[in-house]
Amino acid sequence: MRNVTWVGLFGFMAGAALFFWKEHQAYILDVLPWALILLCPVIHLFMHRGHGKHGVHRGHGDQGGGGVSPGSHDMDKGQVGEKGA
Repeated sequence: MRNVTWVGLFGFMAGAALFFWKEHQAYILDVLPWALILLCPVIHLFMHRGHGKHGVHRGHGDQGGGGVSPGSHDMDKGQVGEKGA
């Protein structure tokens, strides 16, 4: 029963989108270049959303270990490359 509802909703939305495109195609194509230019700052904000929150950077933070990346904890402890020493 729920599957039929989603198919009906999808069909209705596809028909509405087709009708909207046929009736307003000239307006949409006129506005499209300006919409892309205006979306650039928004896309830029979303791209830089997680900066500074993904591990320790060199020279930043108060953790020991010299500011190495989170995946190199074995190197901090002297466990890699010193097995023969």
